[in-house]
Amino acid sequence: MDAFDLDRQARTLSGCISPLLVSRLLELGHSEEVEAQARRGEWFCARAWAQLLES
Repeated sequence: MDAFDLDRQARTLSGCISPLLVSRLLELGHSEEVEAQARRGEWFCARAWAQLLES
């Protein structure tokens, strides 16, 4: 994935797990799944996982 693909994915929310779903997964206690998806390259999961590690 290059910067163009990442930008398109973030703007259109296509081909990825949406930020809303990621938030909901975390709210429901599925942090292990968010971590696993982040390791697979899911952008919004990776961002949320990094924020969790930061706090």
